[in-house]
Amino acid sequence: MPVNSNVELAAQKRIPVNELRERWIERAACEWAEAAGWYVRKFNSTNHRGVPDRIFIRDGRVVFIEFKGPKGKLTALQDREIKLLRRKGVEAYVCRTVEGVVAKLSTGDA
Repeated sequence: MPVNSNVELAAQKRIPVNELRERWIERAACEWAEAAGWYVRKFNSTNHRGVPDRIFIRDGRVVFIEFKGPKGKLTALQDREIKLLRRKGVEAYVCRTVEGVVAKLSTGDA
């Protein structure tokens, strides 16, 4: 069963929660989402930087998520891109925890 919190992930890695790396959080969140029936893909846009890391799709719902580790900072370009997506009516979030992703994908709210 995939982990659904940073605490579980840190316990697996045997490190403090605040030392989790972004890629570990992203991987655990994606495993949870796929197990929950989400279609998950890495988002790469040629010649366009700042796009969110992942796209999650299920039952017609599309969610963009930018992952950051506990100490990671959003760049100005990433912030601008997320705000643009939101203005276009798209769900776009910044998540620092596995449970943050679980919460966003488990609700139907934008």
